[in-house]
Amino acid sequence: MNERPSGDRSAARLTFSARSVLASGAIVAAVLAAFWVATQSVYVLGWFATAALVAALAHPLVGALSRKLPRPLSLLTVVVGGTALAGAVGWSGIGDVRRAIDRLRGVAPDAAGRIEAFDSWIGRAARDYGLRDKVQIFLDDLPSRLSGGASTEAIRARAGEVLAVLVITVLSIFLVSHGPRLIAGALRQVRNDERRGTVTRAAYRAYVVSWGYLIRLIGKSVV
Repeated sequence: MNERPSGDRSAARLTFSARSVLASGAIVAAVLAAFWVATQSVYVLGWFATAALVAALAHPLVGALSRKLPRPLSLLTVVVGGTALAGAVGWSGIGDVRRAIDRLRGVAPDAAGRIEAFDSWIGRAARDYGLRDKVQIFLDDLPSRLSGGASTEAIRARAGEVLAVLVITVLSIFLVSHGPRLIAGALRQVRNDERRGTVTRAAYRAYVVSWGYLIRLIGKSVV
């Protein structure tokens, strides 16, 4: 964009060159394309972020075990141990949900019936609505809703979950194996030695603090 001066400043006009118009259009198109790619890749980006987090948590454990075991065996031990721990926590959570559902199915219809028995506008409204029957229908449908709905929808959901776990596991193993070299290569892009040292120390300190916080958080969740 060029501002073409004239003798009278109040009469100055703003003109657009072809180059500025094309550049503006290209910038807008690039922003829209980046937004579209981000919205279409949200699941993939989520998988990569999860894999990076898992790799960051597992890397110190693999390094500690590598002092006594071959690195592939150390990596396998951490993967199997982490999977077993996640499975145990998940199974425990599923058991809690099942017990809560059984408890809900036992007390919710009686509670709805007591509300319908109220001799007030609340009871009349509940009876007109058929609260007890509605609650019973909801409880009867609850297991299928939690399993993913209809059989085809449930199978599709389970297949997507298995694919996500597989991709995250493969990416995590890759990042544990090659992550340090990728990070070192990224740090070498900082040309100034002093600045590179400052960035390296800050990143390492942030990693140590974050790792300790996440490990304590996971331990608290397991307990």
